Amino acid sequence: MGKIFSILFILISISTQVLSQNAQDSLRVLNVMDLQELDSILNQNVNVTYLSLGLNDLGTLPETIAKMVMLKKLELYGNNLKVLPDWIANLERLEEINLAYNRNMDLPEVLFTLSRLPRLKKLYLYGNSIKNLPSQIGKLKQLEYLDLSRNDLQSLPMEMQELPKLTTLILSENNKLNLRNILKILCRLKSLQILILNNCDIRELPEDIGNLTTLKKLYLNFNEIENLPTTIGNLTNLQILSLVGNSLRSLPSNIKNLKNLKLLFVGNQLSAEEIEKTRYLLPTCKLVVNPRKF
Repeated sequence: MGKIFSILFILISISTQVLSQNAQDSLRVLNVMDLQELDSILNQNVNVTYLSLGLNDLGTLPETIAKMVMLKKLELYGNNLKVLPDWIANLERLEEINLAYNRNMDLPEVLFTLSRLPRLKKLYLYGNSIKNLPSQIGKLKQLEYLDLSRNDLQSLPMEMQELPKLTTLILSENNKLNLRNILKILCRLKSLQILILNNCDIRELPEDIGNLTTLKKLYLNFNEIENLPTTIGNLTNLQILSLVGNSLRSLPSNIKNLKNLKLLFVGNQLSAEEIEKTRYLLPTCKLVVNPRKF
């Protein structure tokens, strides 16, 4: 029943001699009800750049996709995939792949296959019940964005530090994280700018958080943090700090060291006096109390 109503959204770029350069870069949306229709699309010399096959319970990928050499983004979430075929290496322009909610994947094999994609920048692995991230993650040298939220991670492999271009890491909704051990690895990621740790049941923020000096955005929403370590003041490149939904009653005075902080989101646990003190310590920062969106 699910297969009958599943829709494949294909964004295709059109290139003809009569179109302007701007028009050549435009995208058109097609709703395809049958995988066999992909062949007819290819026969029209259409350069597919974005293909969504989400929630189709495919099990395996149709080999027709191997011909889509212009593909940049591929959505494969919710397909009961176990491995990726070797021919996926033909997609040399692929920059982004979503493998969320494929809980039966042979993840070491999948990561090894993905390592053959020379331009892969974004990888989504959320909702896969991952307990241990395989060491093969270190082979994705071009990776800039990694979403590992909604898993069962406790730690990260040492090979994570071999990702020199990783700027964004999402670890939200991993309630068993050993944050102390994880921070020892993350501090070696010299390009890391955005770290998201929402809903991770964090009770105490280790002092090692102060070693992540490249961070520009840090999200710690909806945890159980009661106090921030004074080392938070070491994050002098921080521009956004979000602390909504915690048990914080006060903020350390050396938060004033965060000279580049532009936005500070806090919950309503802080007293009016504490809020005014924080505004005094951070005169150029916008402090938002109990925001609806952040």
